[in-house]
Amino acid sequence: MFIKHKFATNTDKNTNPRDLLGRFASEWKSASEEVKAPFVKTHKEAAAEYAKEYQAWKEKYTVRSPYMNFFMSVYPKRVVKDFNQNSSIMKQIAEEWKALSPEQKESYRSKD
Repeated sequence: MFIKHKFATNTDKNTNPRDLLGRFASEWKSASEEVKAPFVKTHKEAAAEYAKEYQAWKEKYTVRSPYMNFFMSVYPKRVVKDFNQNSSIMKQIAEEWKALSPEQKESYRSKD
């Protein structure tokens, strides 16, 4: 945020941007906490907003099948450290899915 601000307010148009970046980085490094605080705050707010927007996007565009929704609701509760056992757990879950009625399976359809 600091670097972005420095480039936006830069009046030195004759200096190479790479050199400016180095100068701005040095300024940041030597800046007091008082000077840094607003930029850190803005960064935290932007990061939180990005995380929220990303989660909304992910929920909107990540489409899983009803089986995967069922699997993900069951598997984490049963997973164990022994990978060989997890393989048999996955098979058990698949059998449980096959035994569900169409109505029960429908309840695992992704909600838009």
